Amino acid sequence: LSHAMRAALHYQRKEYGDMERDFEIAVKSGKKEGMVWAAYAWCLEQLKEIPCGLLKRVGEFGRVLHYFFT
Repeated sequence: LSHAMRAALHYQRKEYGDMERDFEIAVKSGKKEGMVWAAYAWCLEQLKEIPCGLLKRVGEFGRVLHYFFT
């Protein structure tokens, strides 16, 4: 969860490469942390960069995101 918080700080500072790196670490270490996935998806949606790989990895949540963001 600490990596997700750090990623949110990177988002605020517009350091998007570091944001993605920290979110990737956060979701790999806590695969069932829905809040981390939601925060990651929200940040990517704000940047208009939701990759298909992210949608496939989150399963049902990904299908819901795909419905809303495409």
